[in-house]
Amino acid sequence: MTNKEKALALIGTFVSGDTAKAKELLAPGYIQHNLAFGTGADAFVAAVEGLAQAPVKTTV
Repeated sequence: MTNKEKALALIGTFVSGDTAKAKELLAPGYIQHNLAFGTGADAFVAAVEGLAQAPVKTTV
């Protein structure tokens, strides 16, 4: 899987809510550059979980 494919798959987890896929794709030491979210894999997975539970579904 290319880096571009990984990035697109990670973005897709915001829509699907697939936290297992997010954990699988995230590199060790993942750094988030969007200041609206915390950094690290745990923060990314928490964002995926939160978006999956939101009353309005996320679109990308």
